[in-house]
Amino acid sequence: MKQSKFPWWPLWVVLALAGGWLIYHALPAEDAEHPTQEVSAPAADSLAGTGFYRMVRLLELDSMQHAAFRRAEVNYRQELANLRTSLQEVDRAIIQELAQTAPDPIALQGYAQASGRLQQALKQTTIDHFLQLHQMCSPQQQQQLAEIFSSFEQGPPGRGRGQGQGRHGGRGWGRRP
Repeated sequence: MKQSKFPWWPLWVVLALAGGWLIYHALPAEDAEHPTQEVSAPAADSLAGTGFYRMVRLLELDSMQHAAFRRAEVNYRQELANLRTSLQEVDRAIIQELAQTAPDPIALQGYAQASGRLQQALKQTTIDHFLQLHQMCSPQQQQQLAEIFSSFEQGPPGRGRGQGQGRHGGRGWGRRP
């Protein structure tokens, strides 16, 4: 019996990979961390980020709270996106004005004030969103939420102000012993 000199194994590997790719894309995708998502609200889930799911998990929100928080989160994210777009437009106007041969200081002052109002609106929107979440929570969940916010104030673990941290604390250029 004569053996073929053609190496068949690369063809089989390619076929196996193609078959796996087809099977992977043919099966419905399911989020392993959040398998129970409503089919009627795909846009809402696409706007809800990992912070949303983390809050739901940490606060152990029930299904009613989860649905209300998701609606609030969608509105919050859309409002943030609109404010950020407006802020980018103001920043673009500032850059365009500064690029002029004779920038108008009055126009730049107006842009700076508009930028400040938009940044204030961003902060206020975030505050209102978390106040809304606070109102949705039970007293026990409100306490847990307070602990979560306290941990935000402390910053991520391992970020102290010791040697090498903060302003002029490192051993950069000209600071070697």
